[in-house]
Amino acid sequence: DLARLGGFKAITDYLADDYQLGARIAQTGLRVHLSDYVVATVLGETGFVEQWHREVRWSRCARVSRPWCYPGLLISFTIPLALLLLLCTGFAAVGWQALVVSLAVRWLVAFLISGYTGDVESRRWLPWLPLRDLLSALVWLVGGLGRHIVWRGDRFILRSDGRMEPISRPTPGWLSGLRAWRP
Repeated sequence: DLARLGGFKAITDYLADDYQLGARIAQTGLRVHLSDYVVATVLGETGFVEQWHREVRWSRCARVSRPWCYPGLLISFTIPLALLLLLCTGFAAVGWQALVVSLAVRWLVAFLISGYTGDVESRRWLPWLPLRDLLSALVWLVGGLGRHIVWRGDRFILRSDGRMEPISRPTPGWLSGLRAWRP
């Protein structure tokens, strides 16, 4: 069936190649089944800028895969939304209540998931979740606004159909010192 879809070559230029593969299989009338197993993934240590580029890329991946669903992700950022409500209400009681409930639910869900997945080590990071959620909301916002991605140090323009087009580096010349292109 993979050959009928054009093989892996047909999805090579797509940012969300895994999504493309599943979508193309579904378009043939076949069913796509997700695994019941949690796959452990180790990304390795990164600096802030590299991690920022990675997460913005993932966010844009979600946006081009299902553009009609991307705005709906906003409701998943309950802590930033509760903080916004707190500010908009002038620190009224309803804003504080929303923030407390949002924090309590977020911490409880993270605690329960860490137990379910057997990742009890992650529980030591629970106090940092509100800051992580604020950063995630910012990544979502930035991911929804642009078309450029950085992947392993290379820059690409993301087309509306999800394909990536490399942005070529300038050839060295007498203007190369101006650094018009930045990695």
